Amino acid sequence: MGHSRTPPRHGLGTDQRHNPDNHTKVAEQILRERGVDDEVLINAIKAHHPTASGRWPETLMEKVLYSTEEITGLVTASALVQPDRKLASVTVESLSKKLKDKSFAKGVDRDIVAKSVEYTGLPLEEILQIVLFAMQDIHEDLGL
Repeated sequence: MGHSRTPPRHGLGTDQRHNPDNHTKVAEQILRERGVDDEVLINAIKAHHPTASGRWPETLMEKVLYSTEEITGLVTASALVQPDRKLASVTVESLSKKLKDKSFAKGVDRDIVAKSVEYTGLPLEEILQIVLFAMQDIHEDLGL
């Protein structure tokens, strides 16, 4: 899955309406208005927040997006506690430690993060590395 095919998840739909439970529906509306008719992509976006969208993850892409989206919250929180507030200062080792600390980034659902291992068959450290590197690649867009 390349960058050109996958739009930024957060920010799409969250700017216009500040109801987080509505952002998947708003994102779908925005994508359709922009001519995106890729149902696989739209369903994956909807499935990343199933309690709001009513669509639970079924495909591999939906499951991976659903479970790794939680990791983006951990990565962001980890960057924000760095002295320079930059993703470049975050390491996989620090993410592993912070994930075990349930008082850190309390909004990150550790049970959903654990599903990323089940869904991908990859070790957690490798998943953390993939998410961290992907976010570091777009650090300027993220402001981190």
